[in-house]
Amino acid sequence: MAGIRESGGRGEGRKNGCRGEICGFDMVNVTAIENTEEASFFESFEAAHSLHDLTSSIAKKLGVKAPPVRIDRQAKYGALSRGDGAIYLRFPHAGYCEKIWDHAAGSIVVTEAGGVVTDAAGNPLDFSKGKYLDLYKGIVATNQKLMPAVFKAIQESIDESSSSH
Repeated sequence: MAGIRESGGRGEGRKNGCRGEICGFDMVNVTAIENTEEASFFESFEAAHSLHDLTSSIAKKLGVKAPPVRIDRQAKYGALSRGDGAIYLRFPHAGYCEKIWDHAAGSIVVTEAGGVVTDAAGNPLDFSKGKYLDLYKGIVATNQKLMPAVFKAIQESIDESSSSH
């Protein structure tokens, strides 16, 4: 059975290839969508891994019409880097610490495909501080053009969520 092999390295770009047969790699890029209403977004499949209510609020503020694509593991980063979706949102429940191995490789392939991966405040993910990420609220990945609107929607949704508790 053939599958997809993801490849990327700092400064090398992001490539896609076949698994299980001999074939080459093709360069791929994140989506070029600029209109948030045309965007689709990924979130964790398991509700225990992410605050689906918060991501739903963010998507609503962005005017996203498509339902969320719920996907886990590194597959979400591969799909985002190929342009199969436009935004990845992950907001873990209070007290959960993200582990670097769940995001390091995916962050590289998205970045090399022209995307941006940060915490919810726009800080780059720092994989140098041990096995856990020290981040603000959650993880966001998208293209450069959508990021400002996504950050605005995130902050509005977090502020509303905080004021209702």
